[in-house]
Amino acid sequence: MSKKFCAVALALLLCSVSSLDAKAETALEVQSWCKAVVNGKLGANDTISYAPNHDTGFCWGAFGAIQELSKYVWDDGTRLLRFCAPEDSSRLQFMKVFSKFVDDHPEDAHYEFARVARQALASAFPCSGQ
Repeated sequence: MSKKFCAVALALLLCSVSSLDAKAETALEVQSWCKAVVNGKLGANDTISYAPNHDTGFCWGAFGAIQELSKYVWDDGTRLLRFCAPEDSSRLQFMKVFSKFVDDHPEDAHYEFARVARQALASAFPCSGQ
């Protein structure tokens, strides 16, 4: 995968998690938007029941982008987002890791969502040797 593609993909991720007025959402804001999904009822085949709205849609989409970008690797073998989640990890698992991290680290809750989400996932899923 080319570095140019990864840079563009990362830029798109960071843009997708900021509002139209260019003020990035904080980790605490996004955590509140994700609560309905994180606490949703789990059903058969890993389905989650929650009321869809703008907030839950933002959460679902942002973590979908993070989940997809987490699979990309630089030419030197390092992960684009610098964490190594298991291949079978789920979007809901990413959301729960992030939500718990914000609960456990309220001193970081005012930082930008993308920064804290990456930090939470890197803490939960470290890459050996990176």
